[in-house]
Amino acid sequence: MDIFRAEMTFAGGLEMIRAFGMASRDLLARVWPHREKLADDLELCMIEGLSNVFFHAHNRDTKKGIRFEIIGQPKKLIVRIYDSGAGFSFDRSKIELPDFQSENGRGLYIISQLMDSVSYHSGHKSNYLEMVKKL
Repeated sequence: MDIFRAEMTFAGGLEMIRAFGMASRDLLARVWPHREKLADDLELCMIEGLSNVFFHAHNRDTKKGIRFEIIGQPKKLIVRIYDSGAGFSFDRSKIELPDFQSENGRGLYIISQLMDSVSYHSGHKSNYLEMVKKL
């Protein structure tokens, strides 16, 4: 049973990603005011996940819509971020912190460290990154 479910689709660049990251944090802070770390972690994971879609899956195309959903359940939080890109091979066990001089590659590492479960699902018309945090 869901406590809440929020879904949004937006087009735009980095300014919109930051805004939706902050909005996700604010949503959790209102639903679960005693879970401030969870809200902070969600904001960071949302910004990293949405940024990956914008930069990698959608090749910085501000006209392509980015869709996400956040589902609050009694014992877990589920976040899905959808993309219409080509998809990629994902193996959580192979995610490592990149070299400190690298400009890219930290997003999935950060997400995998903050969430209990992370998976990527490729589909015919879209793909999604699913992040789960146990409560």
